[in-house]
Amino acid sequence: MQDFSKSHGLLGSDENLVSSRLVRPSDVHQGLVIDDYCAIAQIPVGQLKTQGDASFPRSKAHEAFRRAKDAYASENLKGSDLKDIIEQTKATVIGAEIDSRAELASKGLVAVGAPSQKRLALSWMCLEGASLAYTTDAFHASLAGSLVSAFCFRRCAMCLLSRVFRPNIQCFGL
Repeated sequence: MQDFSKSHGLLGSDENLVSSRLVRPSDVHQGLVIDDYCAIAQIPVGQLKTQGDASFPRSKAHEAFRRAKDAYASENLKGSDLKDIIEQTKATVIGAEIDSRAELASKGLVAVGAPSQKRLALSWMCLEGASLAYTTDAFHASLAGSLVSAFCFRRCAMCLLSRVFRPNIQCFGL
């Protein structure tokens, strides 16, 4: 799939987001996870406030997205048009919620992290779990895995989970 994308001018070496490589400065960042393609670009803050205004040019991400859609169409590949997220200022992209709404971006902030619904659900699950005298192994493993997934966006928070992975010799009061 990556060769197909590259043959259509997508996923250039400086633009391609790869898990084993630092993010390099680029006009547009592109990624491919399994068969989900994404393109993200920086635009002027003033353009965020008038999103959809025809007087502003489309972003580099939109141009890359259009090339990808045209490439898929040229090969008669069916995509999931309902899942397409086009020129939004807050969206979940490959598991990361990116929030670049004008009120944040005008302060120099663009938040990237676990989706807010996931964070809220995890907060509730942690509170519920903490109120119980004990939990099942399945609950503990599922909660720990979900916390690791969310905390990966803020690596310094991983230290909060250090005790989760230690063997518990006082299991069931023994």
